Amino acid sequence: MYARVQEHEFINEMAQSKHGFSYEGAQALCWYLHNLEQDIGEEIEFDPIELRGEFCEYDSIEEAMDDILADSDMTEEEFEDDYVIAHLDDGGVILHNI
Repeated sequence: MYARVQEHEFINEMAQSKHGFSYEGAQALCWYLHNLEQDIGEEIEFDPIELRGEFCEYDSIEEAMDDILADSDMTEEEFEDDYVIAHLDDGGVILHNI
């Protein structure tokens, strides 16, 4: 059973501190998932716990790379191609945890 979630409901839920997204980050994630639904032709279940396991927000690309890559030789461009789904106006990024 699915219940449709409006954009503001999604953002308000995901922007709670327990999920780890800022308001802008939750908004970017919402738009990303909406576009993904259109691309694949399927609805995505709104499960905040699952989403916070699949996606995360960092204050900067450098912080994300330091945290995730540690001793990797991956370039910033490769990192963005593989992980980053959104750049935020404040310099933050939303990542898809692969």
